[in-house]
Amino acid sequence: MIVYVETNFLLEVAFQQEEHLPCSALLAELAGGTLDIRIPAFAIAEARLARRRRAAERTELLHRVQRELRELSRAAEWSELRAQSGALLGALTASGEAARGRLEAAIEAIVRGGRVLPLDAEIIARAGNVENWFALASPDALVFASVMQDAERVDAGAKIPPDKCFLNRNAPDFTTPPVQDELRRVSCRLLTSFRGGLAFVRPSEG
Repeated sequence: MIVYVETNFLLEVAFQQEEHLPCSALLAELAGGTLDIRIPAFAIAEARLARRRRAAERTELLHRVQRELRELSRAAEWSELRAQSGALLGALTASGEAARGRLEAAIEAIVRGGRVLPLDAEIIARAGNVENWFALASPDALVFASVMQDAERVDAGAKIPPDKCFLNRNAPDFTTPPVQDELRRVSCRLLTSFRGGLAFVRPSEG
């Protein structure tokens, strides 16, 4: 089975959000050779950018907290506050590094065992049409164009097209009838939760 994922799949793993366990289970299926996970190259770049933006915000928060602690600790009643807050400051720093490590590990797993869909001139041109036809924002159009092109090529080269699904948390934009019709054309099922994706891949564990 081919499972297409996008930016939110990587961010779910990186930041250990509410559905990170199903995402990790899908990556385990990939590592075991029972699943083919494919992701647009654009989604990897977008996830890395989002992680860096989050890290910058957290660094700014850390600096603000440190400044406030310095000011507060000048008062006798708060003189021990800086020492007591060490665990919080350490957690802010460590959590950012841990998120970066999880993101890169997830990317590496897909690069090693799955497939990264290239962003080329054909995809860029197709994404421009997708924006107009399906009213998708530019990032979503690039992802959708990448998925559709790969799915079409898979079907064209197969006597029996494999099962395919597209895991995408952006339900409002991707559950429209025109987008759904396009996905059905290539026998690809849209699932808007990672838990639902795991249930689709491994029904007994849904």
